[in-house]
Amino acid sequence: MHRFFAVLLVLVSHACFSGAQTLVVAISDFPPSIDLSDENYGIHGAIVLGALKKSGHPFELKIFSWSRIKQMLNNGEVCSFGWVKNTERLKRWHFSRPYHADVSYLWGRRDNPIQLLELKDALKYRIGVTRGFSYGQKLDALLSTVETDEGFDDTVNLRKLLAGRIDLFPGQALIVEPILTNRFSDQANELEPKITINTLSHHFVCNINDEHGKEVIKAINPLLPNLQIND
Repeated sequence: MHRFFAVLLVLVSHACFSGAQTLVVAISDFPPSIDLSDENYGIHGAIVLGALKKSGHPFELKIFSWSRIKQMLNNGEVCSFGWVKNTERLKRWHFSRPYHADVSYLWGRRDNPIQLLELKDALKYRIGVTRGFSYGQKLDALLSTVETDEGFDDTVNLRKLLAGRIDLFPGQALIVEPILTNRFSDQANELEPKITINTLSHHFVCNINDEHGKEVIKAINPLLPNLQIND
């Protein structure tokens, strides 16, 4: 009799797990934070996917462009990670607690004697930005008031900065320094941080109306690093 109920419990548990909704998690390449060539999918992948696995919620990883992922998030089709908060996204997405943070700077050439006492001082210079990227609510608001030079990715913008086609570029140290070392090793020392922008924290996100996504975020929050950051 006990054996019968034990077998029945296993079958019911398996059926419940098998019938659980599979979460679609979409990412793109943004090394070293999210690295499609790495078995752990980069620094962020190791943290977030590890938490998802521990939570027991089934998920499927899919690869799209970042612009496509943003559209799919707005439509409630996927969840994703590696995103920072800004005013627009807070209206549309539900955010996990921050799981990773990195200092961001406005980078410039060492031979360009730019002196910035505060971020708004940068607005009189030519600023390059990466398409679709958020630099935090304060800088995003400032950049919306001026014309910027948009590039496809950080590597393109750093190339323009080194060539003198732009004066400043906002970027995370974790991202900029490896690009300089690997792509522009002969010129890496030509750039320097001109002013600190902020400490950008990164989040796992789902559409604000995605109830299953909210449930998963609630489950993984205790499994993510406990960063003491107010963002």
